[in-house]
Amino acid sequence: MTVEKCFFQSEYLQRTIEVIHDGNIVYSVKFIDKVSHLENTDDCPVMDELERYFSREQMDLSQFDLKPTGTNFQKKVWEITRKIPYGKTRTYKDIAHTLGIKGYRAVGRALGRNPIPILIPCHRVKGVNSIGGYSSGIDIKKKLLALEGVL
Repeated sequence: MTVEKCFFQSEYLQRTIEVIHDGNIVYSVKFIDKVSHLENTDDCPVMDELERYFSREQMDLSQFDLKPTGTNFQKKVWEITRKIPYGKTRTYKDIAHTLGIKGYRAVGRALGRNPIPILIPCHRVKGVNSIGGYSSGIDIKKKLLALEGVL
């Protein structure tokens, strides 16, 4: 196993996206302000999908094995979140209902710990009467939802 970092420069977000991966296994995605130099971008399989996403196309993640680290509950929330289609949103309450629980705040906390944003599209989850939170900042969440045409 050779875990590597690769970087995607998003002009739309004006941020760099760092991907920790081992080939087609993705462990984490982080938004960072800048890096001293971009490396390994040619050998990073997920880069093509990020290009598609920021070109307003749906990503095809079927070839990737997402391996987020978290509790069993968090993983259940993230799995449901992965199924939210591009350009659609769900509420924290919707996800809690799907899980058969009333704890929509627990859903929000689990999404706040999502280590693979965009690929596990927690930005598509909002409050019933609000945009909700986002671990990488509300400004990024708003831009991602606007990119998908839902804000």
